[in-house]
Amino acid sequence: MELAAPAVADCRLIELLCCPACQGALEPDFRCHACATSFAADDGIPDLRAPGDVRTERVRAFYSAAPFPGYPPNATPAWLRSRAGRSPFARLLDEAIAPDARVVEIGC
Repeated sequence: MELAAPAVADCRLIELLCCPACQGALEPDFRCHACATSFAADDGIPDLRAPGDVRTERVRAFYSAAPFPGYPPNATPAWLRSRAGRSPFARLLDEAIAPDARVVEIGC
């Protein structure tokens, strides 16, 4: 997997992040300065999740295969938006977040 460096405007992000393995400083290409671990950065967003135990990995695999439990496996974005349109909370989120915004999922 090819690593993508952040845009110049995003270089301040590097100062806020650290390596989840050793807490070392990250280089602009999301490589740890201390332990040399490299992190994938799809669309410039680094995946800094630490590896989990067997149970955590099983849950991650489940949600990778079925990201929306209880939803049809081949749900289209149009179907999901239609369903979300019936939810007051989802409507408020949709109105508050620009369509071209990047959202960083940082977990619980």
